[in-house]
Amino acid sequence: MVSVKKFILTTLVASVMFIHGKAQVDAVFNTATFCAPETGTYVETYLWIIGSTANYVQKDSTYSAQLEVTYIFRQQDSVIAYNKFKISSPVIKDTVNQLTDFLDLQRLQIPSGIYKLEVILRDLNSTQDPLEAVIDLAVDYPQDSIRFSDIQLLSEITKSEKPKMYTKSGLDLIPYPSILYPENQTKIKFYTELYNADKKLGANEPFLLNYYIENIYTNAIVGSYRSLKRMAAQPVNVLVGEFNIEKLATGNYFLVVEARNKLNEQIHQQKVFFQRINNIETFTVEDIASVDLANTFMAMNLSNDTLVEFVKSLRPIAAYTEMTLADRLLADNDFETLKKFFYNFWLTKNGADPEAEWRKYFEKVKEVEQLYATGLKRGYDSDRGRVYLRYGKPNALMARPNEPSNYPYEIWQYYKIDNYRSNGVFVFYNPNIGTEDYELLHSNVRGEINDYRWKYKLSKRTGISPNLDDDTAPVHEHWGNQIDDFFNNPR
Repeated sequence: MVSVKKFILTTLVASVMFIHGKAQVDAVFNTATFCAPETGTYVETYLWIIGSTANYVQKDSTYSAQLEVTYIFRQQDSVIAYNKFKISSPVIKDTVNQLTDFLDLQRLQIPSGIYKLEVILRDLNSTQDPLEAVIDLAVDYPQDSIRFSDIQLLSEITKSEKPKMYTKSGLDLIPYPSILYPENQTKIKFYTELYNADKKLGANEPFLLNYYIENIYTNAIVGSYRSLKRMAAQPVNVLVGEFNIEKLATGNYFLVVEARNKLNEQIHQQKVFFQRINNIETFTVEDIASVDLANTFMAMNLSNDTLVEFVKSLRPIAAYTEMTLADRLLADNDFETLKKFFYNFWLTKNGADPEAEWRKYFEKVKEVEQLYATGLKRGYDSDRGRVYLRYGKPNALMARPNEPSNYPYEIWQYYKIDNYRSNGVFVFYNPNIGTEDYELLHSNVRGEINDYRWKYKLSKRTGISPNLDDDTAPVHEHWGNQIDDFFNNPR
């Protein structure tokens, strides 16, 4: 029997969890919050069932799957809202060739507030334990303030012929099931609403809704991925947009929407995180070779060894395609082109003063070298150094080098990650006593290692920890074990 597993992810924009493991059904869950002037605030829940992982039963000559879903909205120890229902797969005649994914969308009225949303998914045709997850959910729409709804990522947008489960504002909006856009996805589409523009600006006053794709590391607008729409202020203004991302390079991005008044002053902004996987090169060796270093800070004499270290230190903040090119140049010992690459890297981060941008980063590189370098690794190559360079200095850090029941460990907390999500936590540990190389064991930040067995691994030094692959085994509560307290309340 597989035990219940919980995956906890926290974000201010959209809460996405990927349910997977030994249980038979796999699914993806997401939410978005909105406000209807006539009925109040509500949350939309999107649950995609991976059809090939559900259990189908035969009735007559057809097959179908059935699942039970429970949503529980909690504030501290109080249950504020509760919804339990069943969803059925499409009826099929062939369980080999006709299995398809299927989607459930619910709209649930819920007052403004901060919630823990517990999701329980049970396959009614399976003896496996249900899957559970808990996410943080913020519903915040003051009646007298201008606000965007969450940004809803979409697969399809069509004009509605008649109201359906997916219909909103006269459109049929089919949600996109992930924050990941692989190479075969050439467009990113979205929907959002702006509330109370008439109260803030005056009824029918003109204003702009801008939207663009932003580099997550530099907050700079990426290339020509920007657009705008002119609006007249209403109680609810709807924005539907899309970008062709066929040539958007692999990386982490924000899709950003913002409202600006007729003086071009920003009055509100919303953003959603997404990841792009694309094998195109953003620039080639030939592009870099044409860069002119005259009268730049890279015109100085610089040893090849120093240049190599400078380039390698970029890895924590560089896009995948940037480091792929850098690794090619390093392997070829092409130091002149490598200098041009290095300069161009910082030029794209700060076109006005690339040297200042590099110097600011280099101060952090020197800092992590002092803090986290080991006999075998430079500071920027260590896990703690990489996280420090990528996200900055943590707001809270709890170090436990001598806890009786656990390997030495540190827990870092960030109140904000990349200016859009709250409460990012990282757990580092040192399973190799005698070194100072702390490995990243677990984090609740997207794109980082997320291991639901991290507490088992941390306490493995006692010699009485359960089999790490046995989900039914309990976590032993050893004397001095405070990992739950420190993870939930770093200080």
